Parts: sequence; C-alpha cells; structure tokens
Amino acid sequence: MVITTATNYELETSDGSAYYDGKAERISFDDSKTGVKGLVDSGVSKIPRMFYSGKLDLIETLLSASKISVPVIDLQDMEKSSSQHAEVVGKIGSACRKWGFFQVVNQGK
Repeated sequence: MVITTATNYELETSDGSAYYDGKAERISFDDSKTGVKGLVDSGVSKIPRMFYSGKLDLIETLLSASKISVPVIDLQDMEKSSSQHAEVVGKIGSACRKWGFFQVVNQGK
C-alpha cells in the first residue's frame, strides 16, 4: 500500500512481506550521519518505513469514533444558596479528579 501525501512524497508501508528489520534500518540511517536532509538531498521519493507508525491511523479512528464530552460546570446560581455553592464546588472537585479540566459557563454577572 502506498499513501500519497500533500507534499507529493509517498509513504512506504507494508509491502506484503512478513519480515521487517526496523532496527537494522534505523542503525543504517544513523550510521549515514546525513539525517532527513540527506534523504531529501538524495532524491528519495518514498518516506522510509521506519518513519511510519500504523498506530496513528488506529488512534485517529478511535478518537473520531469516541464520544468524549468535557465536563461543563454552570456557575450561574452558585451564590444563591450555600447548598448550591457546595454542589458546584463538588462538581469542580470531581471534574478535576476525573478529567483534570472542565468548562465553566455563566461565570459573569
């Protein structure tokens, strides 16, 4: 499979062979001491397989398929009573522990 990117380079992926020696390819690349610039200067038309991670496709698929929703905390009635204040503070604490962040709405008067 070959993927064409916006920069007109092709991404070299699995060629159907069951064996791929990524370690040997990385050692060879490191020993060349030319880096990525050396690849470009040599006129490479395919991005070497060692630079591709098929896991990225899986991650993007999982993220797009997931139903992630950020906790939303409404501060509008927080000052009306001590029980509502305590409820909002509890929601903030829970969101911080569970998510590490949250969205605040109605914070202005």
